[in-house]
Amino acid sequence: MKRMKLAGAVLVAAMAIGCAGDTTAPNILAGMVQVTVADSTGTAPPQEPMAPGFFRGVVMGYESGPDTLANAQRLAGVSVKAYARVGDQPSGDAVAAVTSDANGEWQLPTLPGGEYVVTFTPAGNTYHGAWTIGRTSASSGEHKWWIMLAAQ
Repeated sequence: MKRMKLAGAVLVAAMAIGCAGDTTAPNILAGMVQVTVADSTGTAPPQEPMAPGFFRGVVMGYESGPDTLANAQRLAGVSVKAYARVGDQPSGDAVAAVTSDANGEWQLPTLPGGEYVVTFTPAGNTYHGAWTIGRTSASSGEHKWWIMLAAQ
């Protein structure tokens, strides 16, 4: 059986509230869970030189049980916003924003080279919001981020 590694892809799981970030986060991050950026094998993305780039992915919902990337519910209407990063916090207003489509897919526009706090805010009260840090590079948009939000 051939094993496929999605180099640079992102698997972000907001399934464990115990992984929450700093509880003194600004209001933008209040009530959200900080999630870890890694590829499908658990490896952190390579630290390529910062350059203009974009992020894209799929937002899914995690309930409990046998949810996998293949069968998890795709979430439409999730607000995805990117903020300039200062430390581990967002700075100022969002520099880009999109909403996930009917298949849970989203793509932010090309951003200047840098690091960004990216937030995922679902519509309604069914799932927790989440945030993570992404770094743009010439290849940052090559692989999808897989965002899995935990049920409330």
